[in-house]
Amino acid sequence: MFALFHRGCADVLPVGDLGVRKGMQMLYGLRELPDPKAMERVAEGWKPYRSAGAWYMWKAVEDEQQARAAAREAKAALAAEAKLARLEARAAAKALKEASPPKRRKKAGEEEA
Repeated sequence: MFALFHRGCADVLPVGDLGVRKGMQMLYGLRELPDPKAMERVAEGWKPYRSAGAWYMWKAVEDEQQARAAAREAKAALAAEAKLARLEARAAAKALKEASPPKRRKKAGEEEA
């Protein structure tokens, strides 16, 4: 990754970088992380710009992680809103019950109106 980012080499494929391996696994639909030889075979057609391909693999993983984090935050926000709505509904029901006049009990011998 040093040669890729700091030295500006255009044809570097960091086969040992976990982010690049995960990106290749994700984008190519592989069941397992690719080994270095498999990565070399896949990236053969990228020459002489394998650095750009490696960057895209790395970026794909980063973007997926950000999307998952955003989804977790949205889910938590929805859960908090739902909880607040339930609490407000319970409070409103309690207030309505307390504001209603008490039901009158029938006395013995009274008929319904």
